[in-house]
Amino acid sequence: MTTASTTQTAEILRTAADLIQTRGLYKGAFVDPHQVPETAPLCALGAIDVAAGISRPHYDKTYGRTYLSGVGTTPEPGALAASGVASDLLREEIGGAVAMWNDDRKRTKGEVVNAIRRTADRADPPYQRRIRKAWSKLWT
Repeated sequence: MTTASTTQTAEILRTAADLIQTRGLYKGAFVDPHQVPETAPLCALGAIDVAAGISRPHYDKTYGRTYLSGVGTTPEPGALAASGVASDLLREEIGGAVAMWNDDRKRTKGEVVNAIRRTADRADPPYQRRIRKAWSKLWT
């Protein structure tokens, strides 16, 4: 079993917040299908997956759309675990389902970025016990 480190989880969350801050917030899907992959806005969960290195935006010429897909290589050890823990900690921070919260039409980019940054701060020590607990929930 590969475990997620607290440092890795916090880094993923901070990178996800930075991605949304610079690219924009998208609602209704992981990534805006009408934008080029390098700058396409992302939802909170999509940004976490991209930050973890387990997904990346691709442009499909056949359909003329951008979408998230696997990176085509094996992610770094622990990346999938850290992404799952990051998503679970964000769910705890906001008190509900991340996708529904992200997609609320009144939700602002600033609210999403701030919530992800608060979650990253919680992921840093001394919150290691909380992360181990969240991790154990994913695999028990």
